Amino acid sequence: MLGASLAYSFNDNLKFEVNAANMTNRANFTSNGALYHGEPRSVSASLTYKD
Repeated sequence: MLGASLAYSFNDNLKFEVNAANMTNRANFTSNGALYHGEPRSVSASLTYKD
């Protein structure tokens, strides 16, 4: 499964972050060897401000 994360801090108070999971949108293997589709491709973003 391919994922990526990118973050940028504008200053000590403001941070922007983007995350992507299952970028290829392919089936995944579990630890016991079973094949299942798993979670679909997803992308999320957040903007954090600390006072």
